[in-house]
Amino acid sequence: MSLELNFFLLRKYAYLIIIFALLFLTNSALQGQNKTYLGKIQDEATQEALAFVSVGIKGLPQGTTTDLDGNFTISAPSTAILVVSYVGYHTKE
Repeated sequence: MSLELNFFLLRKYAYLIIIFALLFLTNSALQGQNKTYLGKIQDEATQEALAFVSVGIKGLPQGTTTDLDGNFTISAPSTAILVVSYVGYHTKE
């Protein structure tokens, strides 16, 4: 009788441990997800595309530059702040 009771309790706690492990793994996987940001950098006044603008991620060494048409693509955490800088312009976040 006690052997059956111990086996039942063991199964019960094993399910709880598995459920908590799955919740923990799911939560950590969601926090680590990156987003791909696509954009085009233009002069505000003339709407002219700006080539070779530096686009970085605040606090991280990652970055990219725009192409000749002002387009860029960067992969960053969903909570990231993009930093855009260009010679002769103010840096924007």
